Amino acid sequence: MLFGWSLGASIALQLAASSDFRDRISRLVLNAPVIDWSSTLVANARSSMLPGWVARLGLQMLGSSGTRWITGLDSPLNFHALDFLARADELSVPLLVIHNEGDRSTPFAISREFVTRRPELPTLLTFPSAEHTQEWNSDPDG
Repeated sequence: MLFGWSLGASIALQLAASSDFRDRISRLVLNAPVIDWSSTLVANARSSMLPGWVARLGLQMLGSSGTRWITGLDSPLNFHALDFLARADELSVPLLVIHNEGDRSTPFAISREFVTRRPELPTLLTFPSAEHTQEWNSDPDG
């Protein structure tokens, strides 16, 4: 079983879908998961009060080999490979998604959409509004 928080959840999804060891993974627990990097980066730009065009430009730069001199990346990011909304059908293990509707860093709506794409696999456990990855402390009695 893999448990991942935020970026760690994105890594757990990659491992469950693409690693040589995916057949050894029996289930996933994802807390405040980054399921779709493009949506997450746009949401972070919005919560930082940046205009939408800045987020789109940033995504273009991160995904282009021509801007490596600016981004410092050895190779461009493949945002499709990081989009588990689009890749949900590649997962075959039960998932527990833990998230709160007030997360301003990782969009809750993406978690909800992810769960609806494979209703036989994931369960969504929601918590009261809290900061990113603070579900554990937002409802102690629950």
